[in-house]
Amino acid sequence: MTVQELIDTLEGFDHDAEVKLAIQPSWPFQHSISEVVQGIDGSCVAPQWGVIKTLDDGDEEIEECQSRWEADQRVSECGRMPHVVAARVGALFDGEIVDRDEATELEECIDKVVYLADGGQDCYLPGDVASTLGWK
Repeated sequence: MTVQELIDTLEGFDHDAEVKLAIQPSWPFQHSISEVVQGIDGSCVAPQWGVIKTLDDGDEEIEECQSRWEADQRVSECGRMPHVVAARVGALFDGEIVDRDEATELEECIDKVVYLADGGQDCYLPGDVASTLGWK
């Protein structure tokens, strides 16, 4: 299910209704939701953003950053370091240094996932809900 499919499905419900998770069909419980976060599909490899520094001897090295934004901020500082001829934003992907455009394309191809964090078990799932779901 995509975020848009979930939004479309929820559109017909009372917007003030609480959202719970129905868990475990053979012993149905309801759980609260504590957080909603976006990540990437665990089977995907994301580029590690950083600043690609070209050194006076012609070698390139990458200084890893937490995000593309942080790399953008660091590039001018790295360009002023001793023995650094040039600095540009790029990424490390699968052991290779890649330029910004290629890293952006790789990042756009990664499957994004929205996770609903389990806030803990509240109680048993009401019988009518379990029946509607076809559980037990």
